[in-house]
Amino acid sequence: MIEDNKSFYVFFGDEQCPWCRDVIEECIKVAKENNISRIYYVEIWKGDRYVLEDGNPKKLTEGTESYKKLLNYFDSYLEDYTLTGNDGNKVNVGEKRIYAPSFMYIQSGKIKRYTTGISKLQSNAYQELTEEILNDEEKIFKEFFKNEYCGDGNC
Repeated sequence: MIEDNKSFYVFFGDEQCPWCRDVIEECIKVAKENNISRIYYVEIWKGDRYVLEDGNPKKLTEGTESYKKLLNYFDSYLEDYTLTGNDGNKVNVGEKRIYAPSFMYIQSGKIKRYTTGISKLQSNAYQELTEEILNDEEKIFKEFFKNEYCGDGNC
């Protein structure tokens, strides 16, 4: 769809991701309010996997070619992939990462908007979702789903 210059919404996540579970209901609610009828879903855990050994990153598994292609498309929006050691130090792996959750609005094959949907009021994925956090998530998704036509009828 990107190569065909399509316009669409996409959610990168995983059912096992607690952060994804925290934001998905608010995402769906606000999308419906903005007449967004389709959000594509990509299960994201297809990337390279690393562990730290003696303070250095060691690749355990190779990501799929499709995942690597997505890294190239979204490079300027993505954060460096870092691992945190037992001492609290962060080690850069040397590549980018699509973290979950990630929501993107692609317009004519290019990213127009990006969000995680996670409220800055939420400090961990297992805390209670207070009314204040849910209101903040709603605000984030209202900004993300600016009720605009996305070009090819896929919204």
